[in-house]
Amino acid sequence: PAPPVPPHVLILSGILMMSVAGASVSLWQYWTSTKRKWFLFGAFVWFVGVVLKIIWGQFLSAPILGWLIDNLPAQLFLFVGSLYIGVLTGIFEIGITALLAIFWKESYEKFDRAVAVGIGAGATEAYLIGAFVLFLGPVISQSHICNTPFLWLVGPVERVIAILCHAASRAFVLLALRTGERKHFWTAFWLMTLLDAVAGFFHLSGYVDEISPWLMECALVPFAIASCILIDRCRSLWPEEA
Repeated sequence: PAPPVPPHVLILSGILMMSVAGASVSLWQYWTSTKRKWFLFGAFVWFVGVVLKIIWGQFLSAPILGWLIDNLPAQLFLFVGSLYIGVLTGIFEIGITALLAIFWKESYEKFDRAVAVGIGAGATEAYLIGAFVLFLGPVISQSHICNTPFLWLVGPVERVIAILCHAASRAFVLLALRTGERKHFWTAFWLMTLLDAVAGFFHLSGYVDEISPWLMECALVPFAIASCILIDRCRSLWPEEA
């Protein structure tokens, strides 16, 4: 077998991912003076959604994907299977955010708070993944990516993209609650669904083990650009009066 990824690369990547998490929270708090409890609420809704998604996946995803691969042509399976993976994220992360926020009206009274909820969700994910890579990465590292240029930057770049998507999607969910317009919920739902559908495609197809990680990041960049546009759009749509 090829040699594993050098430990120093994983250590640096893990530290940078954790730093991205901390920086995203600190910067938004500095720019807007948003209280820390809204980031913590975002971490909470992320945790609940991900735990429920893992439980669903543990018991149902294998048989569902197994049935799909047995009954669909290969190309159709990749499409449907990837979409299934994405829809789980839409349901359990975006749906749970909306459900929990209903019981905490203050979370969707102000635009700054809504974005902070999303940043809290994305930063929590980034911090935990960074810690995992930092402490457990050498045990499970993939050897095929050893020669990837600037490999230590792949993880941090991916986390920046993810945090932007979390911020935009959560802000639009809360905008939907604030205004009562369902179209904002579906904007958030499909942003996260399609993001994870693309990621799911790379895993189901096996490309994740064959191509440069930078190619996968390039496929996710449009979602980061769309998220920046959506965050600005959300700010302009947010009602002025509480």
